[in-house]
Amino acid sequence: MQVRTRWAAPWALALVTLLAGCDGEASGDAGATSDAGLVDGSVTEWDGGRLDAGGRDASAVDSGAVDSGAVDAGAVDGGASDSGGIDAGAGDSGAVDAGVDAGPMFAYPCDLVVPDDHATIPDAVAAAPSPGVVCVRAGTHDAAFSLRPHVAVVGEGPATIVRGEISVRDLDDPDPTATRLADFTLEGTRNEGIHTCPLGGGSCAGRQINIASDWSLHLSRLDIRMPGGSSYCLHTSLAWRGGSLTMEDSRCVSGRGIRFLGGVRQTAPASTYAVTVERNRFEPRGGSALTEPIELLIGSGGFCGTTPAARGTRVTALVRNNELFSVAGAAVYLIQCLDLERDDARNSFYRFTYNTITGAPSARRAYAFWNNSSDGHDPRWSVVNNLYYGFVGATYDGPTPDEEAHNLRLDVSPFVDVVAGDLRLRSGVAPVDAADTGYVVAVDVSGDPRPIDGDGDGVAVHDIGAREHAP
Repeated sequence: MQVRTRWAAPWALALVTLLAGCDGEASGDAGATSDAGLVDGSVTEWDGGRLDAGGRDASAVDSGAVDSGAVDAGAVDGGASDSGGIDAGAGDSGAVDAGVDAGPMFAYPCDLVVPDDHATIPDAVAAAPSPGVVCVRAGTHDAAFSLRPHVAVVGEGPATIVRGEISVRDLDDPDPTATRLADFTLEGTRNEGIHTCPLGGGSCAGRQINIASDWSLHLSRLDIRMPGGSSYCLHTSLAWRGGSLTMEDSRCVSGRGIRFLGGVRQTAPASTYAVTVERNRFEPRGGSALTEPIELLIGSGGFCGTTPAARGTRVTALVRNNELFSVAGAAVYLIQCLDLERDDARNSFYRFTYNTITGAPSARRAYAFWNNSSDGHDPRWSVVNNLYYGFVGATYDGPTPDEEAHNLRLDVSPFVDVVAGDLRLRSGVAPVDAADTGYVVAVDVSGDPRPIDGDGDGVAVHDIGAREHAP
């Protein structure tokens, strides 16, 4: 069977514990609604504003660089990500014997094809085997549907347009293999494109789902377009055993971006969370500003230091090779408020490397990171080889990273055309061949190889930020 190996989205070609019990009406501001605290993995009411992490003296925040020698460069695995097409053998559906030869435009062998076998995506998802693959042909499909565990939904690329919403609340399953969404355009019609709410609700009183076994979602090569305002491309809320999310090679056009909330248990069985956000582009719709495009809110409830996590808890997040364009407020909103056992802390991390973040011209203030926590908690947080441009105010709001090295903040644009959103580097600018050489990664945000000798000195060194300059 012929399978298509990769498509490039149009843009490439040119968790303090803010656990949402209910985020209000779909038209409301999701950032201002009531959230919930967590007691042993369950929701209780609390103030949805900024968590009082015990008080912080703003004058004490040191946004200077941490000695780069302290950064554990060996912990970054630059070869862990496949920047090419979907590898059916490595994913959740490679073992499925294809029932339909759908031609060369799908990255997976197909069990069912829409509209050939079923007229609608919901009907095909309901009828597909698990594991299985639903392939959706190019065209516009008006569809709101719920994923089933290990039933992938893949398109033919950007020309496959799904207009609606996707619920991922029913993915809890003993098999940890991820369920995939890949290779289509999602035009969101509600306040959230992909979410853990029931379908069709004007408000979501049951967003958080308690995971009994395992929950895993893998998004590849999606072009997600939301109405704007306070809409999210993805908004999930998990508790109890935890789950994993991978988002790669995709674009999110929205007012908010993605929000991943995770409730960590205080007693056995322990929770495990793993988040990878890699080679994506986040940008606002209609020339406005983007607010908190990446939110990682994973915690155990209460104030920092008052609710230790269960022994065996693991929390990891790798955010690498992303472009966060035209940000107002904070680009990354995170909480670093877990108290982990020593072995658990050694195996947990937040790692942000090779990202490019630009402030919106209209922003009254813009931070690269808002850490809504107090000092001295887990998981360990490293920030290395990131490029910041156009920020008003400090780089960090809240506690600073445990490890920081070779980040570059510029007031003069190093880009080809930042106004138009073209964040390729110009020749001769400071980020070229300037990254910490201890941190290696095979490709950049576009899938182009790294490193390249960008300054012509005969030595190939990684560039700072999401894009590698090719002279």
